[in-house]
Amino acid sequence: MDADQLNELTMWKEELEARKAEIENRQLTIEAKLSKYKTRLQIASTINEDEKSSILEELRKIVGQYKNELEEFLYTNKAELVEIKAILKRIEERLEDEE
Repeated sequence: MDADQLNELTMWKEELEARKAEIENRQLTIEAKLSKYKTRLQIASTINEDEKSSILEELRKIVGQYKNELEEFLYTNKAELVEIKAILKRIEERLEDEE
């Protein structure tokens, strides 16, 4: 492999690593928000029935929204993430062979 090909492969690797990090960071962000609101919902769910008002319902709605967002995100991005990881593995093997 000549220097141009090696450089091109390295640049592609960097692009893929950036996309992988973007996907993983977004997933972590959604999971963190879901966890935060699940905790709030658990606490709010423990109050007496006569003390419940709109906060509990709002928390249920928010938790449901984040669950849906996470499911949709994983459905949409899981295959891309698997493919990126597989390509990165091949690129790394190629780069190691060139050393």
